[in-house]
Amino acid sequence: MASAFLRLTVAAVNVRLFFSGFAEGSSNNKYLEIYNAGTESANLGDWAFPTVSNGPTTPGVHENWNNFTAGAVLEPGKVYVIAHGSADQKILDVTNQTYTYLSNGDDGVKLAYGTEADHVYLHAVGDFQADPGTGWDICGEAAGTVDHTLVRKTSVTAGNPDWDASRGTTADNCEWVVYPKDEWKYVGVHQGESVTTPTEAVLNCSTASPVSISKVQGNGSTSPMVGEVVVLKGVVTADLQGTYGGFFMQEIDGGDNDSSTSDGIYVSDASVVVSQGD
Repeated sequence: MASAFLRLTVAAVNVRLFFSGFAEGSSNNKYLEIYNAGTESANLGDWAFPTVSNGPTTPGVHENWNNFTAGAVLEPGKVYVIAHGSADQKILDVTNQTYTYLSNGDDGVKLAYGTEADHVYLHAVGDFQADPGTGWDICGEAAGTVDHTLVRKTSVTAGNPDWDASRGTTADNCEWVVYPKDEWKYVGVHQGESVTTPTEAVLNCSTASPVSISKVQGNGSTSPMVGEVVVLKGVVTADLQGTYGGFFMQEIDGGDNDSSTSDGIYVSDASVVVSQGD
């Protein structure tokens, strides 16, 4: 049994799947988002998302062993969305699989690698121990798994099967960011995901040749182009104008393949209208 556990753990770490988003919104606006932060494709037939409804029948044991759609594969740097079949169309537009019995805020769900008889848990939202009541506290938000959207912090790059450690007690020590109910801005693209197909160009700053984002970022603690005006070309990966007054954009072609430079940049500007994917 010990050797089987080792094989499961190593394989799971290689592909590094974790829940990157969770929503419990109005009506049937519910979804789970799973991100592959690794370098290998994940055959989702080797994975499952077991659940319990309210309090478990047997503490610590799942009630439902839920499989992914047959043949589903999650590529590195991509997300897989599971949503209620009657969710908002914006959610369904990026949904890979529908599932009716998603969380009401007090139902635990875990990401498991292996078979129902022999598996290991890699990540969790909630637990399989007891009914939390209305929902679980998270990031200092009382019953925050109800009527909220949760987005995994980009600084967290691996799953955490320890729900208590993952949910934390404050916004600082929590591994998530809690957004209001029915916030769908981030579904379908994890903030750390590499997006290669923009929907349209919304800004036409200049006819000058664009400078690569990696050159602006440089490989030191300060940009080598401080004080210069530059033209950048990229895709918007996260629109945070409403909360932080800016947005993230990223190289379209994958960047310079230099781990010492960043291929993404934060633009502190709330005056232009952008959306994720532009």
